[in-house]
Amino acid sequence: MIMTEDICYRLMCEDEIPETSMLVSRVFNRFIAPLFPEEGIREFRAYIRPDAFHRRVLDGSITYIAEHDRVIIGDIHVRSCSHVSLLFVHEKWQGHGIAHELFSRALAHCLEQAPGTGRMTVNSSPNSVQFYQRLGFTETGHEERRNGIRFIPME
Repeated sequence: MIMTEDICYRLMCEDEIPETSMLVSRVFNRFIAPLFPEEGIREFRAYIRPDAFHRRVLDGSITYIAEHDRVIIGDIHVRSCSHVSLLFVHEKWQGHGIAHELFSRALAHCLEQAPGTGRMTVNSSPNSVQFYQRLGFTETGHEERRNGIRFIPME
């Protein structure tokens, strides 16, 4: 049985970027990469490289992590307090409310830091639309493909 009360949620530290990037990569490879053409896989992997991740953090993006026994098991990355660009939870921990809690904490942070935050957007992978609908997002367009990355725009 998984004990979710033992999970710590907090802002990611810069020195945790490589571990966070690795988590995202593992979950992407398992669940999302099979839906993408090779071009999309390359594009996404470039996006989550630690140096690219670090640049976005320096530009003001925030990342909350979920941690269990000092191991990162989930993360959410939000650009400009308005766009969820990454939300991943380790396969073993999916279905336990971790992604929902990460989103709630990131949203609260954004509302505190940028009180004028009016809406949050996400480009959902095709297999995550129902999850984002449960968070209150709605589809704002049809599936698109940009640089091989398939997504459904939502807000």
